[in-house]
Amino acid sequence: MKYDVLFLHPPRFNKDNFIYPIFPTGLIPLADLIDQQGYSTKIINLSLEQILNPTKEIKDILKNFESNIFAIDLHWWSHSYDSIELARLCKEIYPNSKIILGGITASFFAQEIINRFNFIDYIILGEAEFTFPKLVTYITKNNNNEIKFLPNLVFRNNNQTKTNPIKYTATSSDLNKLNFTNFKLLHNFHNHLKLRRHPQLYDSELPWLENRMGISLGRGCKYNCCFCGGSCSAFKLHSNRTKMSLRSTDHIIQDIKTMDELGIHQSFLSHSSVVSEKYWNNLLKKIKQEKIEPKLHLELWQPISPKIILKLNKLSTILTANILAMSINQKTRNKIGIQYSNFFLKKSINKFKKQDLIFQISTYSNLPFQSKQTEQNNRIYCEKLRKKDIKAENIEQGISLEPASLMFLTPNKFQIKTNIRNFTDYYNSLKNKQTTYDPSFYTTKTN
Repeated sequence: MKYDVLFLHPPRFNKDNFIYPIFPTGLIPLADLIDQQGYSTKIINLSLEQILNPTKEIKDILKNFESNIFAIDLHWWSHSYDSIELARLCKEIYPNSKIILGGITASFFAQEIINRFNFIDYIILGEAEFTFPKLVTYITKNNNNEIKFLPNLVFRNNNQTKTNPIKYTATSSDLNKLNFTNFKLLHNFHNHLKLRRHPQLYDSELPWLENRMGISLGRGCKYNCCFCGGSCSAFKLHSNRTKMSLRSTDHIIQDIKTMDELGIHQSFLSHSSVVSEKYWNNLLKKIKQEKIEPKLHLELWQPISPKIILKLNKLSTILTANILAMSINQKTRNKIGIQYSNFFLKKSINKFKKQDLIFQISTYSNLPFQSKQTEQNNRIYCEKLRKKDIKAENIEQGISLEPASLMFLTPNKFQIKTNIRNFTDYYNSLKNKQTTYDPSFYTTKTN
C-alpha cells in the first residue's frame, strides 16, 4: 500500500550503537490530525521493526512502506545520525517523495541541517500542529506558493534556504483538542507494548518494566536544569515557548481510561514534576469521582509533595516512581538546577518505603561541580538503599549533553569542556561511537 503520509521513528544504522526505540508522544496527535483530513497515514517505528526483523536490512524493511511524504522525528539528539541516514535512504528508494524533519534537535539545528543535507525538503520549527497539516495539503496539491507563507518552517526556495519564524505554540485549549490515544494509527501497536528503552529488555517480565505508553500532561517547563534540552530557557530557543501549557485533567482521565481499555499495563505521566499541587489535587479528585484505578509511572526530576504521591498510591492499582536525585550532594544538585534538599529526599524515601510504594532512586556520575568523592558517595548511598530493599542505581555514564541546554550553550559556566558545538559534531560522533550515552561529549573539572 502506498500512503499519503508516513511518520517514521528512526532505526539504528550503526549496529554497534545503542538503540532508543521509544518515539515522541506528539506523533500520535499529529498523525490523528492528518487522518482527520482524509489522508492515509501510519506511524512506523523502524526501531521496533528492526528488533522484530533482526536479519533484515533497513532498506528492505523500508521498501514495504511507500509514501508521498515521510515525516521523520529528530527529537532526541541520540537520533542525530540515524534520522539523517533514514531521510537519505527514503529519498534514495523513493526519489519523488518529500522529506520533513521535526523535533527539538531538528528545530534547534534547522539551518545547519537543511544546508548540509540536500535530500531534506522541510524542517518544522517547534510545535507542528498548525504548520504540518497545512504543509501536507499544500504539498499534495502542489501549491508551492502557499508554502512560502507557512510559519514555523525552514525550507528551500529557488536553491536558497528560507526560514519562516515561529508564530505558533500550542495553548492549553489547543492541546485539549488533540487526540493522544489514537493507537490504531500506530503500526504494530501490540508489539509496542513489549518495548522498553533498552532492546535487551524487549518482552521483559520484570514488573518494573511492564508495558507502558506515555500520557502528555502538557508542554513546556518551569525549571532550568542545566543539562536539559526541554528546560524553560531551552523551550524558548527551539520552540519560542515562554510558558507552560497543560491539558485539562478531564482529558488526562479519558486517556487513562482508554489505555486501560486497550490493555496497556501502565501509563507514563510526562511533566509529573512540573505541574502544580493544585493540578495534582484536581486530578486526584477526578480519579476518585470516576472510580478508576489507574496504573501509573512518574519520573520525578524535581520534588513534589509526598502527600500527593501517597494519595495517588492509595487510588492506584499500580504506582511506580523514579526519583532522579542526581547527586547525594545537595550543593551539586542545586547548582545544576535540581531542587531536592537532603531533608526532603530522606523524608520522601522513608514515607514511600513505609507505604510500600515501588520506587527507584537514581544518581549520576560525571555531573558538573561534582567531585570524585561525591561520585563514590553516590555509589555507597545507592548500595545502602539496596540493602534496605530499595531499588537504587548510580548511572555511571553520566548525564547527556542536550542541544539547547544551558550546559551546551555555556559550558564554561558549568566548568565543562566539550567537543560538541553543532549538529555535525553530534552526527559524526554518533556515526563513529559505540554508544549514544557517551561521557566523552564533555569532561568536568574533576575528570
